[in-house]
Formats: sequence, C-alpha cells, structure tokens
Amino acid sequence: MFIENFKRKQKIDPSFYFAYEINKATRQLRHVFWADGISRKNYALYGDVVSFDTTYDTNRYKMIFAPFTGLDNHRLCITFGAAILGDEKAEFFSWLFEKFLDEMEGYKPVCIITDQDPAMKVAIKNVFDTSTHRFCIWHIMRKLSEKVGSTLSSNEDFMNQFKSCVYNSETKEEFESSWKSVINEFELQNNDWLSQMFSIRNLWISAYFRDVFLGAVLRTTSRFESENSFFCSFTNPHLSLVEFWMRFESAVESQRHSQSMSDNDNFSLIPELKTNRDLERHASQVYTFTNFYKFQEQLWLACMDCEVEDKKDTEEGLVITYLIMLEKMGRCVRLYITLLVTWHVVHAKCFNVKAFHADIYYAF
Repeated sequence: MFIENFKRKQKIDPSFYFAYEINKATRQLRHVFWADGISRKNYALYGDVVSFDTTYDTNRYKMIFAPFTGLDNHRLCITFGAAILGDEKAEFFSWLFEKFLDEMEGYKPVCIITDQDPAMKVAIKNVFDTSTHRFCIWHIMRKLSEKVGSTLSSNEDFMNQFKSCVYNSETKEEFESSWKSVINEFELQNNDWLSQMFSIRNLWISAYFRDVFLGAVLRTTSRFESENSFFCSFTNPHLSLVEFWMRFESAVESQRHSQSMSDNDNFSLIPELKTNRDLERHASQVYTFTNFYKFQEQLWLACMDCEVEDKKDTEEGLVITYLIMLEKMGRCVRLYITLLVTWHVVHAKCFNVKAFHADIYYAF
C-alpha cells in the first residue's frame, strides 16, 4: 500500500523518483528513498551544505525517518529528499546515499552535517568521500544538561560560559583557552563525555572549520531547531506509513508555500535602509530580505562601534588603525585592526587585549 502511493505519484509526476528494497524472506519493506523534481532543483541550487538526521520517532513500525535538508536563499529549511530505513546499519546508509546521488546526478555536497552515529560515519566516508563531514552542534548541545547533571545545568553562570565558549569562539586558540577555563572553574576534568567532545572538537566546533565553504551555517543552532520543529510537528510514533506519507506531503507543500511567499516579498517589496551608504543600498538590491537584514545589522554595528584610532603615512604606505568595541562573555573587548595600504594590496593585522592575532589580505 505504501509503495503503491509512490507508483501512483510517479504516473502523475514523471519527475518523482523513488527506490526501495524488500526483505525477500519476510516480504517486508527494508528501506525506501524518494524525491521529486522540485527537491532536485533545490538541491542543485542550495545543496552545498546538507543536513541528514535520523532522530525522529515517526511511525508505529519503529522504522527510521531520514530526511535530507538544507537552507534556501531566504534561510528557510528545504527538503532535498527523504527515506524510511529499517535499521541504522552502515549498509543501509550506504544504499541510501548511493540512491541519493543517483537522483542528484552524482553531485556530492561540500559539507554534510549529521549526528554522531558510527554506522553513518562509515557510510559517509565510503559514499560521500569528497564531502566534509561534521557533527550537528545542536544535537550535541542538547545532551549537555544530561551529561553535566542537574546542578550544573541549572547554574546560569556555567551555562552562559559554556555556550559562549562553544558558539562565540572565533579561533581555535580562543576556544581551547575558554574551554580549559570553564572545565577548571567548574571542576569537570573527570567528565568523560566532555573529554570526548573536546577530543573531537574539530568535528563540531565552528572555529575549526572556518575554511569550509558555508561553514558559518554550522555556527548557529537556529536552523537545526527550526528543522527539528518542522518535522516533529507532523510526525508521531502511532502513524502507519501511509498516514505518515500523507502528512509528509502536506508538510512539504507548506514548506514550499513559505518559500514562494518569501520569493514574492523579495520581488515586490523594498527593504528599509538605515544609512545613506552605497554599500547598504547595493546589498539591498542583491540580497534576499533575510540576508540583507543580517548584513544591515552588521553594517550598523560597524558604523556605530568602529572608529579611526590613528592614521599616518610611512615609507611602506598609509597605516590606518581602527578601534572596534565588541562584547564577549559579558565583557567589552577592544579590538584593534591596523591596515597598511599600498598601491596593490592591503595588509591587515588585528589584535585585542587577549593578544588574538590574524593576518588578512585584501587584493585590489
């Protein structure tokens, strides 16, 4: 009955794709994957970073719902495809990933984000061999309260410091220093889970993959919370597979309606500007509303919290020092950026009271 729905849909919509396997001994469904033409188009446009999650409790048969999702140009959650799996085995994941690539013309994502399932890790290494694999920070942080105990999880100072360490660290050195400070202050040296998380920090802390294309997507939990809330809103463990499929179809239609509404707003409305700067005006013309307002927020902060501290001519060129005031962990940090302007290149060095240092090069 469940597979018959796919066959009927394919007759109506030839762009609809599905693949499945049946257990020959029991005649029961082992796994199935499906995606339609719109999903394929969205993946071609926005499939550089893919989230793959198998933590949903969706049907009475205890089969695993596994959607492939991403973000569109409005930062809205979109679905690239979905699967039902009979088990979380490496061979099942490998079959699924291969079918996914078949449908997506072999294009592998730049980065794939998952939970910490070891079988999934094996399959990703085998099939998405050129993709960067990272763990979902939201899933990890959801476990924090359980792993540190009720006393610390209700300690506001600890939670604020730990979250700031995880989410606000700009460099590897800053993260490691902050982590060590929190661990020592709250005497967590013997917490095995935290020790393990620190040992794999390069797989989930954003400061370790700033070189990954669109790695900033991994920095915030909001997209993962939104994605989880979306799928949980139409699933429950008492549904039959047919009932689940009907709810899934309605939910994806709602998702696509939101995308269409955002597209319409972007074409028919004009964003409100805060300054008379050409940079902001240009951004309003090339960015979608959601991305423009994020850019505008940062531009406004730059205008308000940045000032020229010093300017002088040298034999090497013009040297300009900027002072930027930042707030980190409840404290104000003075960040200095020194620019050496020559005819061909700008050399930038930035440092603050913690002696954070980086070299940035802007070619003209």
